[in-house]
Amino acid sequence: VELPFWRVLLFWDGTCLKVMVRDILLWSNLCIYIFIRMQARRGNMPADLEMLEDINIDIIGGFLSFFLVLFVNQAQARFNVMYKQTCACKARITDVACTAGSYFPKANANRIVRYVNAAHAMGYVGLASDVYSMHSFFLPINKELKLLTNEEFERVRELETAAKGAAFKEILIWAIKDVKTMEDAQVINFDQRLWLSDRP
Repeated sequence: VELPFWRVLLFWDGTCLKVMVRDILLWSNLCIYIFIRMQARRGNMPADLEMLEDINIDIIGGFLSFFLVLFVNQAQARFNVMYKQTCACKARITDVACTAGSYFPKANANRIVRYVNAAHAMGYVGLASDVYSMHSFFLPINKELKLLTNEEFERVRELETAAKGAAFKEILIWAIKDVKTMEDAQVINFDQRLWLSDRP
């Protein structure tokens, strides 16, 4: 992570904190715990609950530790898989950019590279629109890198509002149509077209 450590700790978007703040189960358990501790301090505990002091909780702690380690391992494994898939997407985009830049006219090559990069960014919006929204994630990227024209962006926004993931698929279709156009113009052959179509 390139950001300073304190900045990473203070992130709100994209963390579990937003979910935890609205989690009724978490707050109800916390309130019950505080209530029981207050009662214990005052000495108003029922006899049944006082018996719990004599119970050995090491066994419970062992089970909790086991499940915590298991959960963390699974979460780390999922993160590693997603990270590798993201790196694979970047590699495929580089493949497309290199091939299109080598064979296609400059305007067509630039358009296809714009489309595959836009599809990559739009894929995150389709997967997690509450974290990576069209407004806070895709719009700044599009403004900075000029991935889509105004007309293309409006079409994508309409599709994303209608159904999640539809805009991502639409952009990929545009890129594949451009590749087919290049094959029809005999700029590339059938095998190259198949290879390029398989990259996204």
